[in-house]
This record gives sequence, C-alpha cells and structure tokens, in this order.
Amino acid sequence: MKDVNKMMLSVARDIASKVSANAIFVYADVLKDFKIPKELLKNTKLVYITRSNENYSEALKITKNVILLPDIELTRIGQIKIALVRGLSAGIIKRDDK
Repeated sequence: MKDVNKMMLSVARDIASKVSANAIFVYADVLKDFKIPKELLKNTKLVYITRSNENYSEALKITKNVILLPDIELTRIGQIKIALVRGLSAGIIKRDDK
C-alpha cells in the first residue's frame, strides 16, 4: 500500500475515532492493493465501495463489508447516497450508525 494511502486511512481512522463513527468507507477502485496494514484497522470497520466486479470479488476475499455501486455516471454525493442505501439494505451499516 502506498504511503499516501496509509496516511489517508490513518487520518480517516483518527477522525472516525474522534466523532465516534462506526465505519470508514473506502473507495476501492483507486486502490491497487487491498491488503491494509493491521495497525491501521485497530477498532475500525472498513467498508469497501466499488463499481468494478473484479474489485468487488477481490475485496470480498478480505471482508464481507463490500458494496457494489452501479457502473453509471454519478456525482460523488450520488455515489455516497447509493452506497448508504445499499449498505443499509445489506445490513453492512445500521440506521443509527455514524
């Protein structure tokens, strides 16, 4: 995993901890390596989001917390909204989660 990705995940984990968030969404299509160092995952639930069937299959080898987005043109907010709805319907996240 690239150093910049490690740094981003570390900062995201710190922010999530400070706001008592239950999970961090990671856009998997920009990752080249799904193996995230264990020290970055302490008390952190990662949810991989992807549009790619190949990345979906790869991420499922690591965790069941994977959401497949439709491969259509969406804004970032649109992607987040669909990921939230799909995550809720799959039981990956809960209504009261932050």
